[in-house]
Amino acid sequence: MKRGRRIAINAVRVSNHAGSGFDTYIVNIINALAGCSSDFDVYTRYPEHFESVPEDRRRKIDLSFQPKRTPREGPAKKVAFPAEDRGSHLRLKPLAAAISRRLPSFISLDSAIMLWTQCLFPIYVLTGGYELVVSMTQLETLIFCPTRQVCLVYDLIPRLFPEDKHRHQWFLSAMMPAGLRKASRVGALSTNTKADLVRYCGLREDSVDVIPAGVRVQRDTVNAEDKDRFRAKYHLASYILCVGGNALHKNLDTLIEAYGLVRKRTQAADLVIVGAFARPRLAAVAKLVHQHGFGAHVRFLGHISDSEMRIAYSSAELLVFPSKYEGFGMPPLEAMSWGCPVVASRAASIPEVVGAAGVYVDPENAGSIADGVLKVLSDAGKRDELIAEGFRRVAMFSWERSANLLQRSMDLALSR
Repeated sequence: MKRGRRIAINAVRVSNHAGSGFDTYIVNIINALAGCSSDFDVYTRYPEHFESVPEDRRRKIDLSFQPKRTPREGPAKKVAFPAEDRGSHLRLKPLAAAISRRLPSFISLDSAIMLWTQCLFPIYVLTGGYELVVSMTQLETLIFCPTRQVCLVYDLIPRLFPEDKHRHQWFLSAMMPAGLRKASRVGALSTNTKADLVRYCGLREDSVDVIPAGVRVQRDTVNAEDKDRFRAKYHLASYILCVGGNALHKNLDTLIEAYGLVRKRTQAADLVIVGAFARPRLAAVAKLVHQHGFGAHVRFLGHISDSEMRIAYSSAELLVFPSKYEGFGMPPLEAMSWGCPVVASRAASIPEVVGAAGVYVDPENAGSIADGVLKVLSDAGKRDELIAEGFRRVAMFSWERSANLLQRSMDLALSR
């Protein structure tokens, strides 16, 4: 990259706890990118997550509208969107302040992020003389800003599963495709997502770069005391782990049916499900569990911390990942990095991640999922083989490699 060219990276969606899939990708790839180049500014609400970026290049967005809640405390409170940016490293330009005063006085946190991205961030870009914007998720795709742009797209789940009613369905369906078509480059997390972008958004194949996620190869291990504390806290014995919440594409209904078939053959392991749960659908899944009569053996843990997540992977008999669709598939990659064997769907991008390091199943067939789980539970040799192959597989996915691919995409955008 030519030195001195100004680049603005929009990382506004990174949250305080930095535990979502968006968070994991954005924080790790930007920190790795800082090792390739320091010629960028990061706009973020939480600059402390970007410790590898020079402090004077972290642009704090302090809009003073964060509600005091966690994802498990119910719907967001209505919060104020102030006219000026007090206490931050940035001061809104007069025009930005004027726009802010004309925005609704009370809006949700998520809507405020969208409004900041589309209405205020372009003013920073234009008045700051930036030559390139990197939008770190599809939700930050700039629609009207004329500056060159690299947009990262994780998946097209709202397009493929419209019944899930994404809160920004209107933007993702009506506006995002147009924004992507005018972008200088688009980054997709997998070859499968790239093909979806070409098919459903009308992008040229040569305008989309594949920039997968990475993972840290784990040099340390989880000790027995940590595992014992984790099991005691959640009242667990031997268990099968599923990570991913209960969105429709996560396929929990079929997994519950498959677990019922597993229990007819062996009762050696409970089923533990970790992730963000939509309450109405969780009630339906809980009802299905109750109908099967094994409610005491299926545990919904919700969101857990990163430190507990590594213990969950390390302590599990296996990870089962039955998704009908994924834009990438972080849980199998993380599981392999912690020595947890993987039973995974053969759908969408998942084989790109797992390679030969997993047992593949048909996500539409409960019997197929049950057979895959039983194959690992009943064969210690197969389990050891999958663990060894998993460690070899994760060595192919590093954040440094991902950052180099993002750097290349940025260079191509700037060369236009």
